[in-house]
Amino acid sequence: MLIVGLTGNMGCGKSTVAQMLAKFPDTVVVDCDQLAKEVLTSPAFRATAEQILGPEVFKDGQLDNKAASALFFRDPDIKRRLQSAVFPLALRKLTRLENEARLLMVDKALFVVESAILFESGLDRRWPAKTYTTVCVTCPPDEQRRRLKANRGMTDEEIDARLQHQMSADEKVKRSAVEISSDCDLNALEQRVNGLHGFLRCIADKKVFG
Repeated sequence: MLIVGLTGNMGCGKSTVAQMLAKFPDTVVVDCDQLAKEVLTSPAFRATAEQILGPEVFKDGQLDNKAASALFFRDPDIKRRLQSAVFPLALRKLTRLENEARLLMVDKALFVVESAILFESGLDRRWPAKTYTTVCVTCPPDEQRRRLKANRGMTDEEIDARLQHQMSADEKVKRSAVEISSDCDLNALEQRVNGLHGFLRCIADKKVFG
């Protein structure tokens, strides 16, 4: 089984590429951001979350994502503390899913780990080079901004604030083995993802099964 770290900055199409890869029967996709969200919103983690974020970030027992995001960008140290608390628990979930894939899905060739902070968290160093590769999804900055405004309702100021706290796209590309650009319509992107899948299968066949 080849482990594929899939990353990219916000608005660049990482999740869309992940969804397209998940359609292949030989591929399992795990969204690490979703795993972290499950930890963060779990009753067992509530006391820790309130200790770090403060009870005012919760409304009617639910985390107010907008309030939490605003808090993160006012005080990046709070975000780092929260990530440090969430990461080991999310990693435990990821490990369980990886083990299940190895044991129960013997016909699965690709195990795709989707993570916006793949490099920042050090998750990319978890697997040996023989069984691991990395893909970075990119798009032109102008298109990235257009998507964030249209799809998430973000302002230029909010986009700038978020990007200041993300590793640059250039650095992520430099650290990745493969780059795929989403600067096209969905039909064209699907064709690119088909090609990416074929390329990853070739890597898997050579590295893992060869």
